[in-house]
Amino acid sequence: MNGWLLIDKPENISSAGALNFIKKLFKSIGLKNIKIGHAGTLDPFASGLLIVGVGEATKLINYIMDNSKAYDFTIKWGENRDTIDREGKTTEVSDKVPTPTELKAVIKPFYGVINQMPPEFSALKINGVRAYNLARQGLEVKLESRNVTIYNLDIISCNDDSATFAVKCGKGFYVRSLARDIALNLSACGYVTYLRRTESKNFIVDDAIPLDKIKNLLHNDDQISSLQFLQKNLKPITSVLDDILVWNLNEAEAKKLKTGMPIYLDAEFHEKSEVAALFNLKLIAICNFENGQLKPKRVFNL
Repeated sequence: MNGWLLIDKPENISSAGALNFIKKLFKSIGLKNIKIGHAGTLDPFASGLLIVGVGEATKLINYIMDNSKAYDFTIKWGENRDTIDREGKTTEVSDKVPTPTELKAVIKPFYGVINQMPPEFSALKINGVRAYNLARQGLEVKLESRNVTIYNLDIISCNDDSATFAVKCGKGFYVRSLARDIALNLSACGYVTYLRRTESKNFIVDDAIPLDKIKNLLHNDDQISSLQFLQKNLKPITSVLDDILVWNLNEAEAKKLKTGMPIYLDAEFHEKSEVAALFNLKLIAICNFENGQLKPKRVFNL
């Protein structure tokens, strides 16, 4: 079994915890040796789309992690918290509640490529140690800012003590950092109380399986129906390759690529282009096109 499962992760469970239920389900139907991994961590307090790679799809997880994602999030005004979310400790308070007009003005600069400082409570590593472990111990956390991309940022709603936004962003982006910076630019205090991933690459949360459904299947004695459910909901492994070139192979070419050998190609691809090589609609390899050859860099056993 190879492909993508879309899971709607609820709040109050880690991404690893959600993944464990899926692993247990595969084990319960006799697929205990199949490789499974998720394509981008969601904080425990966050909900939404968790994309799970199954089998050979795990080799393509970076194609999701390096792509765009979309989130809905709510900032509650009046407090700063050390984690910039509802799980943290209050570090500062303020009576400032931004008006809708102020919010519309303040989000205008948050478009395109911006420089962003990651949160101290993050999974980034500093000399091999997770930043959040240093922060929890009260130790100095030295992180470097980096350029990230915002494709779109909209205000969904405002009320007396909070505002809800929708953001579409590129890789390496922290919604909590955006919330911190919005509050800072308004001379206000604020932290994230709600965070939901609604999109990742070309997948949307509306098509995802609630994690509770996976949990319920664990109590199902009918292994065949559980297997059929997974097969029905498995997205094709190639569904994440919509933005790279595709080349259809003949049988001899497919055999060569499968053994790691390059093949000559009469194609007008740009030098160093990335190409998905298929045979009979099955993914054989991800290749680089160099000097008139397709050179396999990742081979698939499908």
